[in-house]
Amino acid sequence: MDKELKKQVGAIRVSNPVGLLPRKAWNVLLINAYETLLTEDVFTISKKTLAESIGFNSNDTDALVVAMDKLQSTFVEWDVGGYSKAKGVSFDSLSKSKVQMLGGVTIKGGDIIYDYSPQLKKILYNPVIYQRISISQQKVFNTAYGLYLWENCLKFVGVGSTGFSSVEEWRKLLGATTKAYDAFKIFKISVLVPAIKEINKLSNIHITLKTKKKGRKITHIGFDVVENKQATFFVSDGVDDIKNSKEYQKLKEYKIEELKAITLIQEYGYKYISEKIKITKEQLNIKNPSGFLIKSIEKDWKDSTQEFKKIEQLKQKEKRQREAEKRKKDTQKSKEVSQQKEEKRKEIKEFIQSLDKDILRSFNQEFIELNKNTPFIGEHLQGGKIDLRKPILKINYYEFIFKKIKR
Repeated sequence: MDKELKKQVGAIRVSNPVGLLPRKAWNVLLINAYETLLTEDVFTISKKTLAESIGFNSNDTDALVVAMDKLQSTFVEWDVGGYSKAKGVSFDSLSKSKVQMLGGVTIKGGDIIYDYSPQLKKILYNPVIYQRISISQQKVFNTAYGLYLWENCLKFVGVGSTGFSSVEEWRKLLGATTKAYDAFKIFKISVLVPAIKEINKLSNIHITLKTKKKGRKITHIGFDVVENKQATFFVSDGVDDIKNSKEYQKLKEYKIEELKAITLIQEYGYKYISEKIKITKEQLNIKNPSGFLIKSIEKDWKDSTQEFKKIEQLKQKEKRQREAEKRKKDTQKSKEVSQQKEEKRKEIKEFIQSLDKDILRSFNQEFIELNKNTPFIGEHLQGGKIDLRKPILKINYYEFIFKKIKR
């Protein structure tokens, strides 16, 4: 598939990016559906075609199914910074309705059947403000950061510059929002520099980073953008490169699924992943090492022992809260039971007081006849009298009278 996609700029400027494979796949799915986007409800593409179109030179096309799930389940912030809105195209309805990048997905044999939200289809078709994305060109990217940055800079090749936006906005656009990148120095070294190198080496544009400071802190960045007039571009399979890395093999040893392992390396880099693997190894008493490792990557844990302690402390706190809630419920239930018993006793007493003496005498005689031979009760009924000072007798007598009330 050697085509260009007219991609709405608001759909390029999205937060919470989904990863390299899903992002490439979304572009291919859209160009596959584009001609009948408004006239058809569902669209079909073969897994083989999709894999070939995004440079996924692997027989494991099932990984593409997982990528579809990512597109279907991830909510994004559309049109970050309001670039399209300023040009008269609003994504507000999508954000308020929490519209995902992809609607329903069905895998049938070798085909992927998919659809989009009706609201999204209207915005994607005939976009007022768009950027042409080359499906063959996007194959060159081995990292998610490189692809995201490339898409967000392409439109400005004729202008010469993206202008300046806040560091926070660019972090959103590149999906580098973890705490690890709060420090600009780390964000630059781990995200910007590798992405810029990849774009300048492999793509059709050349970009240069620009920064603005407030005091000593860098608050805004932008990029000068010019055409890169290289004759050819090397198209590599970034997934195969990742699978050959020691970091990927280590992640697999921790029983982390293939696409998850690939995505983690794409989004966090080899060095970062290696550091978190080392931290996980330091901790010996972990019941779920793979879960701990994923958390340490996504939460940027620095010290496994301390983080493990925090987890245990949190578990203990939650346990104490559950126990306190149970005690509270038990106490409340006990109060309710006591209240019900008191109300029941009051009702019985009032009923007895309201009875005619002959009827009460009749009830008492009936009770004596029923219980005179009952163990522990009969011995308190000698002489034909009912002594309610005896607890066991009082309890049974009241139950007897209560049944009379309920008849």
